[in-house]
Amino acid sequence: MANIDSKRRNGVVIDTKAQRKRVVAVKIAAFFLIATLLHVCLSGGGEFQLFYERPSRTTGTNVEYSQKTTIHGTSTSEEYPLVSNSEAGQLDSSKILDWAVVGFGKCGTTNLGRWLSRHPQTRAPSGELYALRANLERFKTVMRNQRLKPSTQNEIQDGMESKVYPLSEIKVGYRCPSEVQLPGVMRRMKDNFPDAKLIVSVRHPVTWFESFYNYHVDQGEFPLIRRSPLDMIGRISNSVHVQSTEHSASHMYLARMAKTSMEDPEERGLLQAKGFLPLFDSPKAKLNPIPNKVFLLETTQMNDSDETRLDALRQDLHDFLELDAEVPLPPIPHIRPNENKKPRYVNANFTRIDICDDEFIPVREELMNIARNASLWYRRYFLQSPDVVVTSREHLVKDIFEASWMKDPCDLRGSVRGAGSAMSQK
Repeated sequence: MANIDSKRRNGVVIDTKAQRKRVVAVKIAAFFLIATLLHVCLSGGGEFQLFYERPSRTTGTNVEYSQKTTIHGTSTSEEYPLVSNSEAGQLDSSKILDWAVVGFGKCGTTNLGRWLSRHPQTRAPSGELYALRANLERFKTVMRNQRLKPSTQNEIQDGMESKVYPLSEIKVGYRCPSEVQLPGVMRRMKDNFPDAKLIVSVRHPVTWFESFYNYHVDQGEFPLIRRSPLDMIGRISNSVHVQSTEHSASHMYLARMAKTSMEDPEERGLLQAKGFLPLFDSPKAKLNPIPNKVFLLETTQMNDSDETRLDALRQDLHDFLELDAEVPLPPIPHIRPNENKKPRYVNANFTRIDICDDEFIPVREELMNIARNASLWYRRYFLQSPDVVVTSREHLVKDIFEASWMKDPCDLRGSVRGAGSAMSQK
């Protein structure tokens, strides 16, 4: 007589009890695998995830806040001090975000964010924050809790350690260098934070393209380049992270803010770039008028050898953010975040480039067309808007946009050979 826990199938005795045990074991393993994956996702395992832990301890009228945020792919945990419910209630639901560094990548945004965070009145996550494009409510939660975070020793200037500000006077911000390139994010900014001050840094298209490409090579982010620079002319992808000459056209993205009338045919002619969707007379046009004030600076202004202009930049940004008049912004840190980093990976098919090599003349020709159009548009239109604030206006207009941006920077390097040396004269 066959055992009740076994049966014969095709002449083979099968232990059904053992089979059931295996099925149960597989189910348990699957359960723990799914639970682990969910935990990783919720606790910051993905670049766009933010996780807020509810108050972990309540004592009387005090609440202990803690926060975990995923910032540029790195999960960090910060503990906030006990804050009374009455003090937390002072947080105006409409005053969540005060400032944001929203553009552009490889234009000094890391330095900008770190610099502004060193003032004792400001608060900001330590890295790039991608939450606004992913989950508005979680973004608001993180910003509220940044306001509760105390200044740490390295964020406070010498001699200002005792300066403490009420929650209502704290200036909360964040940085994410590709925000300005995403119309959906700018719409959320307009609809939810119309009073937030936006800070945008731009860079000469030729040097930007070289820096961005070499950054991807050093980081081993080969899928974001995938091809020779000669194949990156125009639009090659809808993603702002996949490099092309199109992404060097900073003026095209800023034009979508509709800070200018855009009725002048000359202006419309300047807002053209190979591969860009037309901004006008098209059902796909993505103009996005926003009320936010914009502080525009060019990257070379942060490394200016003229101390008077550097002091002016500190004061103008200080005033733009409406910081405490008695506490100035500290000196600008001159840090190159990736200067001492070794490449993550080595791939013989992708190596760093010198954009001034003759083989890249076609790329530079397109980049210089963009640079000249951008230069004219910034000078004649964007800088005329009352919503746009700059520092050292005359220097920015004449020495940077009118002089530098109208010329190929490779001429200044003395690296252009043959036909390339005359390219800026075209």
